[in-house]
Amino acid sequence: MNPSNPSWHATKRRVSDSQSKTSLSRPTIYRLIQKGQFPAPRKIGTKSVWEEDAVDRWLESLPSGTQSNPNLVRERTG
Repeated sequence: MNPSNPSWHATKRRVSDSQSKTSLSRPTIYRLIQKGQFPAPRKIGTKSVWEEDAVDRWLESLPSGTQSNPNLVRERTG
């Protein structure tokens, strides 16, 4: 990681924070990542973190009516 890179200063969140924000379970988040349907985390040392903006953009990109209940995404992705 390079502290001069603007993304270095973005707010980072752990998987538990992403779970709380999206109401998705850990397995669902990782399944969506594997399918390319959820932002992939970045590694900082041994920890995986998500940029909060990336998760916010993902939530905003959901079809109308699912932003308030992202669990509906499970039905879409199988």
